[in-house]
Amino acid sequence: MLGAGPALFLLLPHVSRVELAPWLGQFGLSGRTLGLMVPYFGLVHPAIEQLHWSPLREQTRHSHLVFVGYHGLILYSLLRAPWLAVCATLLAGASVVWLVVSRRSGGWVGPAACHMAADLGVITAVRLAVSGG
Repeated sequence: MLGAGPALFLLLPHVSRVELAPWLGQFGLSGRTLGLMVPYFGLVHPAIEQLHWSPLREQTRHSHLVFVGYHGLILYSLLRAPWLAVCATLLAGASVVWLVVSRRSGGWVGPAACHMAADLGVITAVRLAVSGG
């Protein structure tokens, strides 16, 4: 999970099918507002997602595919097709890992911490990429 941000920072110019700064700007995410997204997307969002997905993972193994599909809705507009497949595979794997962590730790907090490590790295990589590194 800790490698997600550095990997994305290095791969972003090769995997993205759009210019990231204008794409984010369409959603009002530039400058200060993008900076505000770092703590939200890196810390709050993963906790909310784990509160939602952890019980679903326990109920059905199909939740991993639904998790991938849910994220695919956004990633489809950002990533070139081969990289979308790679990302889908990584997301499915992360979902399985989070199920194992949840079972071992006895709840959603462990998976949320792992998810935070990944998402904080991803949003930091995006912030650095659009600000020129």
